[in-house]
This record gives sequence, C-alpha cells and structure tokens, in this order.
Amino acid sequence: MAVAEMIESIDLNPVMCSAERCVVADARIITKAANDSTPS
Repeated sequence: MAVAEMIESIDLNPVMCSAERCVVADARIITKAANDSTPS
C-alpha cells in the first residue's frame, strides 16, 4: 500500500515562505483507520 493511500488529511500551519524556500512550523497528519473500507 502506498503511503498516500493511508493518509486521511494533512494540516500544515503556519507555512512561512520566502523567495528561496518554504518552512512548515507545525504539521498534523491524520491516518485512515486500519478497518476503513471506504473506497478512495
């Protein structure tokens, strides 16, 4: 199973960007339940 298939949602906040790069100060990644039978 690909990692992307296991992710329910991603929250990145704040994201600070300049002309050279972006930096994420905090991230929350919610995974799908192991018994989630909802088709993607």
